[in-house]
Amino acid sequence: MSRPEIQNEDIGQLVSLTGILFALLTGCIAYFVILYRNKQLKNLREREQLEASFKQEVLKTQIEGQDQTLNYISTEIHDNITQVLSFVKLSLASLISSADSEKKAKITEARELVAQTITDLRDL
Repeated sequence: MSRPEIQNEDIGQLVSLTGILFALLTGCIAYFVILYRNKQLKNLREREQLEASFKQEVLKTQIEGQDQTLNYISTEIHDNITQVLSFVKLSLASLISSADSEKKAKITEARELVAQTITDLRDL
């Protein structure tokens, strides 16, 4: 073979080899891009899941706080306010015996209002 034919074959092989290397390099880059994108999507899904979990915990905490507040209010109504109103009702009952007829009517009306208030608070 002559020298120019060998060079043409070498150039052809070099071009083929360069093409193969370029294709491999492009394939590797595409593989790593796809791998990177999948990892990003996985991280995004995990982040969304964590955010949803956090929001659920916040709502749960808010509901627990509301429940505690409502329990405190109901305890205060039951233990304190109802007892005070019952004492006022008993005090008014003791005043009836020593009052004249006009005051008796007002005291009786006040006792009935206190009794109704106690009933309303118990219903609440």
